[in-house]
This record gives sequence, structure tokens and C-alpha cells, in this order.
Amino acid sequence: MFTLISRQCRRALPCVLVAVLVSAGTDAANTATDAALTPAGQSLKAAYQERLSALHAELLKAIPTVDGQQRAAYDKAHAAENDAEVRLAVAEQAEDAREALTAATAHTLETVAALDLATRLGRGDLDHKLATFVVMKDATPLGLALFAQQGDEQAALVAQLLDNGELMLRILTAGGARDGRYGQAMKIYSDILQVSQHPHQPGILQNLALGICLEMVVHNRQSYGTFLSRGRPAVDPVERYLYYEKAYLDGELDPSFKDMTAWECRWIASDPSSNEELTWLRTMLRNYRPDLCRDEDPRWYYTRIIKTDVAYRRPRWDTTVPVNERIQQAIDKGGICHIRAWIALSTARAFGIPARRMEQGGATSPIESSTK
Repeated sequence: MFTLISRQCRRALPCVLVAVLVSAGTDAANTATDAALTPAGQSLKAAYQERLSALHAELLKAIPTVDGQQRAAYDKAHAAENDAEVRLAVAEQAEDAREALTAATAHTLETVAALDLATRLGRGDLDHKLATFVVMKDATPLGLALFAQQGDEQAALVAQLLDNGELMLRILTAGGARDGRYGQAMKIYSDILQVSQHPHQPGILQNLALGICLEMVVHNRQSYGTFLSRGRPAVDPVERYLYYEKAYLDGELDPSFKDMTAWECRWIASDPSSNEELTWLRTMLRNYRPDLCRDEDPRWYYTRIIKTDVAYRRPRWDTTVPVNERIQQAIDKGGICHIRAWIALSTARAFGIPARRMEQGGATSPIESSTK
């Protein structure tokens, strides 16, 4: 686990260090209570809690103490790197911001090296135990029991997860299950594996399936209310996987899609727009503005349409149009911050480019991430 110093792994590092050093008995991350447990669920929770406590005790003995000052230095450097990444996402002077991020990343790596975890834990003999502990800590015994008590299939999915160290390592590297819903993520992953043979093999389609199951356990909740977002049905994660699988195999996506990690796939397939809208966006852009499919600034691949063709104004919306036609109206009539952000995000994701919302000055900037 500690021999991999990718961006995603460095994000997971504080989780591992802190989680192992604190009490393993809390359920604070889960809003449910024991009252929702059946008698079978109570037994399951007790078994999960016992396993988590035993892992906690074992890992406390095996993991070397981390110097407090070195840990503080890492936290500070990591925060500075995140800040530099945000500035790059919204900067007008891209080159200066990119240099700042490069320097901040180098400093973070220096602080990681100072922790000397690679030397002390680089053998990998604790990887699966660490992964199991972090997954169980994040999911909580209560959360796992609430899912597993639903039936034999659900209990078997939890057992399958906790007995698969390699899968848990991949899950944690990809950022973990949203809201700690690991059981639900395993159900989506299992359903995808049943409808397609492609994600059974390592590669982009396996990464896509994993990214979808981890992120789409929760419906994409928009924190802003616009006519684009109101009344939208939840996107089915299995259908969304099959949609992107076909688009990829048909050569419809950006050439870089094949190199995306599971973490990056989270921010591609979880778009709240419908499959029909995503197809329309790709077709429209290639036919109407093919010049925007490549840009001198890779952050604006496909998304510069919000600057060239989407007027910045407050139009009167026709709210009677079908949900799948609203994005067309938005491009036609224009919009302000949230509307433009939605258009840019969905357009990037339609081509297989990961994109995330970013807040700047109370408004939503169009796009955070292109991995070009």
C-alpha cells in the first residue's frame, strides 16, 4: 500500500494513519441506529465489530509510531498541494499555476519520504489487513450489518469484499465507496459483472465498473436547484456502465479514455445527465463545433462551448419541455454560473473526460479536471 505514491494513494494516506491510531469502535459516520437492526443484524454487527477490534489491536502492534511533527508537515504540504490544484483549475495563467502545482506536489512527496513509511511498511505484508481495517472503519460495523441483514445475497457480498484484499486495495486507491456504502457498491459491481464479460479483465472497462460502483451508490445530488436538475430520475448505474462500454467499443470517446483510472472514472460516468443527452452532446459538438473537440489549452477540451456559444444571461426557461431536452434549451438560451457549469461538466464527461465541480467565490466554475 505504501509503495504506491500516486496522487490517489497520497490522498488515502492520512486515512490509514489516523484510522489505525484511533478507537475502532465508533459508528459516528453512519446516521442509522441499532434500532434499525433485526436480530440477525445485531449478530452480524457484533461479528463485524469483533473483527474490526481485533484488526485494530493487531495493527497497533505492527505499525511504527509516526512522529507528530513529520505528520503535521505532511498535512500542511498536502493542503498546499490541494490548494494549488484548485488554483490550476480556475487559473487564467495556466503555466504559472501548473508550475506551482508541480512544486507543491514535489514538496508533498518530500514529506511523505520523511515519514519513512515505504521503508518500514513497504514489504506489503500488512497491506490486506490495513485495507480491511480502513474499509470496515469507513463502512462501520453498523452500516455493514444494515446491508448484510437484508438477505443471504447481501451477506455474501460483504463477506466477498472483506475476504478480497486486492479488491479492497483497488477500492481504497480509487477513493473508497461514497458515504461508506461498501455493501451497496459491491451489489452494483456484482450486477455489472453479471451483464458484461469485459470488466472481468484488468483494463479501462474494469476501472469504469469500479468507479461507477463506488460513486453511484448515491444518486448525483445537485446542491443547486435549476430547471436542468429538477425532477430528474436517478441514473441507473448498470445501464450507465453499459452505455459507456458501448460508446468506448464504438470509438465514440476521447482517445485518452482508455487510460483512465478507477478514481477518474468516478467523475465521468456519474454525470446526472441522461444517456440520451450525453449522446446528443457528442453528436452536436462534432457536427456543429468540431474545432472545440481540441483546444490549445487541454483544460478546455470540448467545454469551451460555454464561452463560444452559451450566452451569459438569465433567460426565461420553458419548464414544460421534457427533461432530456432541457440542456438543448440551456445552450440555446444561455445561463449563468450553475447552468454553464452543468453544460461544461456534462460535455466533458460525454467524451469520457473526468470533470468535477469547483466552488470559486460563491459560484461554480465549469470544470476541474482533465487528465491530459
